[in-house]
Amino acid sequence: MQSKFMSTDAFLRLEKEWQHVRKAQRHLELEVERPRPDSPAELEPSETAHSHART
Repeated sequence: MQSKFMSTDAFLRLEKEWQHVRKAQRHLELEVERPRPDSPAELEPSETAHSHART
C-alpha cells in the first residue's frame, strides 16, 4: 500500500525547487518592469515618433 504522504526529503526537495521557480519568476517580472535607458519610460514608441514630428 502506498503512503498518503510524501517523505520529508521529497517535500524539502520540492519546496526548494518551488522557491527557485518563484525567485526566477520574480526576477523576470522585475526585468520586464525595469525602464530602458534608451527610451522614455512613459511614452510608447508611436507617441515618441509623433512628438518628434511636431517639433
